[in-house]
Amino acid sequence: MLMKYNNNLSKTTKLDILYLLYNFFNEFVKDFENVCHPGCSTCCTVDIVCTTLEVSFLLKKYQISKDIFPTIYYRPSISINESAKLYINAKTPKPETSQRALTPCPLLTEDGLCSVYEYRPFACRAMMSRTICKQGKEADIHPFLIYVSLVFMQIIEHLDKDGYTANLWDILKNDNKYFVKNTQFPGILVPFEYRARIKSMIRRILNLELDGNKLSYYLDISI
Repeated sequence: MLMKYNNNLSKTTKLDILYLLYNFFNEFVKDFENVCHPGCSTCCTVDIVCTTLEVSFLLKKYQISKDIFPTIYYRPSISINESAKLYINAKTPKPETSQRALTPCPLLTEDGLCSVYEYRPFACRAMMSRTICKQGKEADIHPFLIYVSLVFMQIIEHLDKDGYTANLWDILKNDNKYFVKNTQFPGILVPFEYRARIKSMIRRILNLELDGNKLSYYLDISI
């Protein structure tokens, strides 16, 4: 029996699905060790890569003043799913040439709080550390959660497959010369020891419901 999909999703439906994904992620990771707390903002830099859909979600609530837009930040040359597709086909993406700026995000308040916290992009949500972060150092993220976040990014890109990936600030500026095209979910890149847990997580995501339909109706993802 062929699975039926709704391939003509409205922007409102996509935003509703994105909200469900955000909430599911919060619930899924809540019991993992995480020392992050309000005012902990070492990881909050201008190097925020996201999709155009995530920015639409942010702009539902907030208007971001052009006065705070930074000018130097990391710009991706390939999307997560396009990169995954290359690796799945035993090919290697070209090395990134853009450098990370690592300067503080201008959306932080003077107290180090995120001024758009409830509507922040997924890349920000995925930052969880088992130890207090030090300036210029990477967060100490549980290895399993790295792959959880990778798969969530893939699903979000797939949801926005008609859109683009770029740095948050380029999307806000609508500077499309730095946009890279999103692509469909090509499969997962997960070590063997995590594959069963990740597949179980994806099945749970596809069983979430929106307007009486499971997300599998909206997301033509197979695992």
